[in-house]
Amino acid sequence: MLDKRVFYVLTGIIAAHLLLTPFTKVEESFTIQAVHDILKYGIYDISNYDHIKFPGAVPRTFIGALIVSSFSWVAMWIGKFDILGDILGSNLSIQILSRFVIGCMNSLSLAILVDATDKVLLKTYDREMEDYKNKEEKAQVKHPRLQKVSTWFIILLGTQFHIMYYSSRPLPNFVISLPLSNIALALAIRERYDIAIWLLSFATVVFRLELGALCAGLAMYGLMEGQTNWVEVIKSGLGGILVGSGLSGAIDSYFWGRWCIPELVSFKFNVVSGKSAVWGTEPPYSYLTKYLPRIFLPATVPIFARKGYSVSPKSIKVVANAILYHLIILSLQPHKEWRFIVYIIPPATILASIGLSDTFSMLNEASIWIRSIFKAVILLLPAVSLLATAFMSYVSSLNYPGGEALQVFNNYAIRNNISDVTVHLDVYTCMTGASLFGQLPDKYNITYDKTEDESLSTLWHKFDYVIATTSEPLPVDGNYTWQLVESPKAFDHVNLRLLFNSFNNEVKHGLPLLKCIYQQRSIRPLLSLIDKAIFKSHKLGIYKRDSAA
Repeated sequence: MLDKRVFYVLTGIIAAHLLLTPFTKVEESFTIQAVHDILKYGIYDISNYDHIKFPGAVPRTFIGALIVSSFSWVAMWIGKFDILGDILGSNLSIQILSRFVIGCMNSLSLAILVDATDKVLLKTYDREMEDYKNKEEKAQVKHPRLQKVSTWFIILLGTQFHIMYYSSRPLPNFVISLPLSNIALALAIRERYDIAIWLLSFATVVFRLELGALCAGLAMYGLMEGQTNWVEVIKSGLGGILVGSGLSGAIDSYFWGRWCIPELVSFKFNVVSGKSAVWGTEPPYSYLTKYLPRIFLPATVPIFARKGYSVSPKSIKVVANAILYHLIILSLQPHKEWRFIVYIIPPATILASIGLSDTFSMLNEASIWIRSIFKAVILLLPAVSLLATAFMSYVSSLNYPGGEALQVFNNYAIRNNISDVTVHLDVYTCMTGASLFGQLPDKYNITYDKTEDESLSTLWHKFDYVIATTSEPLPVDGNYTWQLVESPKAFDHVNLRLLFNSFNNEVKHGLPLLKCIYQQRSIRPLLSLIDKAIFKSHKLGIYKRDSAA
């Protein structure tokens, strides 16, 4: 039976990150705007869809947005989310709900991955037990304690920042792609390579092309270990590609108004034409030296993954080799982002969980002093990871000035009974959190303008309000001026010197901060220090057009 602990605990952690940072950025805009449009306009009249006016550099698939919006619609119907909409003013509650759906998909797939691991380990353990005839020999068999693998997985993954923070975000890598990857790897662990390869082939052509590297690695190492055969690989791979191409071609061609399979168009644009290099290039070793150390901070997972690999059954080793192959292939691509290798994080954490379970089992044979020291050190690593995650999550929550500014304007409009006005959102505002869900419902009759082409210069006199960067002056003429109404603060930078000096002070003077926390039975002194170390600035302003005197 599925380990519900993994699902519930990870869902709770994902939800906490979501509630702390409900806004989305430009990388997530296509999916979240598509979900909004599907829920608001339906699928038959797409003339008002956001992608019609702002198509982006390459088309993206609507299939993920259709799935998310379908579950969101059911939840809205059951949970009466219009009530929350009235409380929040805008439709931001629906955005939170839609992101929660994405988070649940990811946490469920992670629980499936852990469940597959537990079942294979149990099967391997039972097979080993059958090889021993007496109780004494059975007692000497060393095997990871199964009840601890899922517990360690929760601890290791739950304290990581990147995957927990982003698991609810509508990035293409996390909407359906990561869940399908986790489920496929779970199937591979249970030696169902035919379905695993089919799923990854399907996901490659529909959702994310980089999954092709993971699929190739799984097929290659499955063949090398005798876990599958060429007929099965070719049959499953072609089947997934054909079904995915047909489904994407039919659905996405309808929404884009022309025949297209978005991932193939994206491949031609980014890889064949080399356009991805515009976003920056990095050397092949960057994933190893830059991104993985950030993802696994501290390096608990890499340290114990090797141990886990050595005691794992063959099917888990095949998956481990497949994710290593994926990492190598993606390292050859000049443009790199950590989310391109997100699929390796869950299985790598599985390996580390197995390694830690086995290590703790071995420690039971050591002296009490050695056992206590090692356990204290091992348990300290996730604690450090949790502190780092809490800090990064808090800092990240301050880094969505566009979303914050839009909510401030909405509250201002409601408070002052403002209606029948047009507010312009500049590019920076739209890139940093201002989504369609953040706008007030139609009953307020407020028009939100996002014009960004040459025609903008002729429209300023039509805007009643503007949300724009404070660093650039707004155009004026003799008929009107712009009055600053409000300017919410957003994250600017971290005062690392203050944090470093505070750390030195703790070491030199006997941990005064920790003593204060203990005496007050509160973490407020720590939060106060963090707040002082984080500098905020006025990046966006809300301006009102006033007639010139």
